[in-house]
Amino acid sequence: MEILIRNEREEDHRTVEEVTREAFWNLYVPGCSEHYLVHTLRDHQDFIPELDFVALVDGRVVGNIMYTRATLSGEAGERLAIASFGPVSVLPAHQRQGIGARLIQHSLRAAGELGWQAVAIYGDPHNYCKHGFRNGKDLGISDGNGDYPHGLLALELAPGVLAGRHWRLQISPAYECSESEVAAFDRGFPPKAKAHPLLRAGCPLHYWTGGTGERPLIACLHGATMDHRMFNAQIEALAPHYRVLTWDARGHGQSQPIGADFSLTRCAEDLLAILDAQGVEQAILCGQSLGGYIAQHIYRLAPERVQALIIIGSTPIAKAYSRSEIWALKASLPLFRLWPYSHFTQTIARMHGRRPEVQAYMLQAARQIPRAAFMTIWEAVSLAVNERGDPSLRFAVPLLLLHGDHDRAGTIRRDMPQWARQEPGATYQVIPDASHNANQDNPEFTNQAILTFLQQQIGDSHVPTVL
Repeated sequence: MEILIRNEREEDHRTVEEVTREAFWNLYVPGCSEHYLVHTLRDHQDFIPELDFVALVDGRVVGNIMYTRATLSGEAGERLAIASFGPVSVLPAHQRQGIGARLIQHSLRAAGELGWQAVAIYGDPHNYCKHGFRNGKDLGISDGNGDYPHGLLALELAPGVLAGRHWRLQISPAYECSESEVAAFDRGFPPKAKAHPLLRAGCPLHYWTGGTGERPLIACLHGATMDHRMFNAQIEALAPHYRVLTWDARGHGQSQPIGADFSLTRCAEDLLAILDAQGVEQAILCGQSLGGYIAQHIYRLAPERVQALIIIGSTPIAKAYSRSEIWALKASLPLFRLWPYSHFTQTIARMHGRRPEVQAYMLQAARQIPRAAFMTIWEAVSLAVNERGDPSLRFAVPLLLLHGDHDRAGTIRRDMPQWARQEPGATYQVIPDASHNANQDNPEFTNQAILTFLQQQIGDSHVPTVL
């Protein structure tokens, strides 16, 4: 692989901002601000254009490093102008290939040739000490408060220039920005989901937010053994018109370990806690399979928090099921305990997805979950319905019921049309050429059904009737 390093040109500006956004998105905080900093640094008086470099692979910009002026102030009032760099950006697909190291080494040589005597930065010592940087305390450099943070690092380009004195570092104000400025700038880029953690009852819940402005929020709740990615195609269609939220329910995907316990009520409370953390009073819930049960439990717990319900491939918790149906569901638990887990996950993927890429995703997602955690999850699913039901539970919000025409999971194809007849005003559609993970098997039909439903039932003029 040939890496070419040269100074950034005006025609590189947008690409460098895109590279920086990709490199830092969700790395330290939800979203990032580094791409906005790159945009504003170029016009700041402390920017050093001679030390603004890009790295190219096969003629494509894949990395960047920028420098600004900084100042060291000594105890006797002396001041030393030094350089500082950041951000250092490399596209994720090209990371761990030596590109960032080449940018740092090339720019440090250039800084020395231009007469800069020292460089100070804030960064991870693991990343920079291998390039000769030392902890600031070793060189007598503190921050503006006189403290010696672990990440304050410095390098003498002129040996001994810092020796024998105590210094305070002042980084350029070019790096200061407000959240509102970053948000306004980021709206000029394609939407990306921001990652958030929330610790609840021993489980580090992970969820993602994105979408458009102050629009209504749609929370997408995946099925058992799946994760947030099962709604990728829906998020792409919904994000231009709505705020969107996806999650890995406890015990799934990145939300592991499973924590104190697992129940549908616990999961409903988890989602409500996430809405609270985001300051969302009301949401449209879109749940598939297990996610459909969780959505119903959320409505049961807090109906005022639900603006509309979209249920894909699930059954009503209000229905009283027969004794034989309940027995069959609970009898699956000992069967699953005996079934070799690798073969079990393969069988589930073949049964519940029609498209090869959907089956491959299902297999990979399921194998993220330890067998013991799956059994805990499935036990909760087996308790989702019972012989009593809840005849008083009715949904006084717009309700869309969807399932695949080839869905062979449980009694979904039988129960969903009955459910639709019992709920006044419910919208019921069958997704063609689709199995249990119907929104993945036929995303185009699913997306159109959801957007049309929202336009008609929510009265949302921002939503197109045709995709």
